[in-house]
Amino acid sequence: MSTSERYLFLLIGVVLFVYLLLRASLVTIVGDEAATFFHYIFPKEFIPGIARRGANNHLLNSIIATELSSIFGYSAFVLRLGNLLSFPLYLFFIYKFIGELKNIILRWILFFGLSTAVLIEFFALCRGYGMSFAFLLGSCWFLYSASRNSKPHFFFLSSLFILFGVAANMTLINTAIIVVGLSTILLVINYGQSKSRKLLLWAGLTIVLGITGISYFSSIALKLHGSGLLYLGNKTNFWDTTLNSIGQSLTHSAFIFRWVFLGLCIFIIIERGVAIWKSAKASALLSPTTLLTTLFFGNIIATILLTTLFEVNYPIARA
Repeated sequence: MSTSERYLFLLIGVVLFVYLLLRASLVTIVGDEAATFFHYIFPKEFIPGIARRGANNHLLNSIIATELSSIFGYSAFVLRLGNLLSFPLYLFFIYKFIGELKNIILRWILFFGLSTAVLIEFFALCRGYGMSFAFLLGSCWFLYSASRNSKPHFFFLSSLFILFGVAANMTLINTAIIVVGLSTILLVINYGQSKSRKLLLWAGLTIVLGITGISYFSSIALKLHGSGLLYLGNKTNFWDTTLNSIGQSLTHSAFIFRWVFLGLCIFIIIERGVAIWKSAKASALLSPTTLLTTLFFGNIIATILLTTLFEVNYPIARA
C-alpha cells in the first residue's frame, strides 16, 4: 500500500470516527438501548443467572456501560462509549487485512464493504454489536497471521478475541467454536512436527480457554433457547430467511444479494479447489486463505445444523 493510500485511509477513518462520535452524542436512545439500560445497566445486574434472563443482555456491553456510567454518569454518549472506542480497533484490523491485498481496487472494495453505514452505525449504539465486529475481525486477523507466520501465541489471541466477541454478541458462538477448533488443530499439528514445549503450552492455554469460554456461553444460549427467548427469525430456510434479511439490510435488494452471494460462494469453492489441486500438498489445506474459507462456510453449515437438529431459528437482521 502506497503512502498516499495510507494517508487517505487515515483521513477516511477519522471522518468516520467523527461521524460516529456525533451520532453517539446526538441521536436519541433507541428502544433496545433503553431496555438494556433499565434491565441491566441501571440496576447493575448483568451477570447471567442473576440478571433478568433475556437475549438483550450483551454481557460485555452491559459490563462496560455500567462501569463507565458509574464514573461519568448516565448519558446516551457514555452508554455508547464502549462501542465507540472499539471502532479504532475495527479500523486497525481493516487496515491489516487490506494491506494483504496487492490489487488497489480490491483493497478499497474491501474497505468500503466493511465500512458501510449499516455496519459502522452499531459502533454508535449501546448494544454490543459494534465491539463484537471489532473482536471478530481481530480474531480472523490473528488466525490468518498465525497460520501464515507460525506464531503460536496468535492462535491463542484469535481464540481470546472471538470469545470477547461472543461476550459482546452471542450470535458469534458458532464462529468461536470453529476458531478455537481450528487453532487447536493447527497447534497440535505444529507440535507434532516440532515437539516444541512452547507450542504445547500455547495449545494447552488455547484448549483450556476455548473449552471454558464456549461451555459458559453455550450454557447461557441453551437456557435462552429453552425459555423461548431466541425468537428472532424463523425456521423457513437459510436462503429465504437469513440471506433475504442480510440482503435487504445491506443492499435493499434481497433478490440480487442472494444470487451475488451464491455466485461468490461458487467462486470461492472453485478458486480454493484449484489452488489446493495445483499445490498438491497437504499444507494447502491449512493455508491462511483456506482457513478463512473454512470459517466462512463453517458458519453457514453450523447455522443450518442448529435449525435442523435443535430447532433454533434461522437468524435475521442483527441476529
